Amino acid sequence: MAAITRAEIETQWQNAVDILEKTRVFADGTVGIDNELDTLYSSLRGDVTPDRLSAAGEEYRRGLSDLLDPSRVRDFLDPILREYANRIITTFGAGYETLDNLMTALL
Repeated sequence: MAAITRAEIETQWQNAVDILEKTRVFADGTVGIDNELDTLYSSLRGDVTPDRLSAAGEEYRRGLSDLLDPSRVRDFLDPILREYANRIITTFGAGYETLDNLMTALL
């Protein structure tokens, strides 16, 4: 397989960031202050709906929060950053002997 180019790495990086950013924007609009989930809660009436739908909404809120957890974001970006760092080492040397040394310096 041919070596990955800087442009290809940057495209991957941009695509991953786009997914994360779109998820954040959606989550902000859905579970942020004065959001759609709160609007739903304020409309709940009935014998069954208030308890069950409130619980489902809270589970949904937690799920969105989990999608944006720093460890999940790191899982998305770390491989790309490592690929980028590996390219720096193999192309420029940059004074780092190993990928781990460069990643330590970057983080």
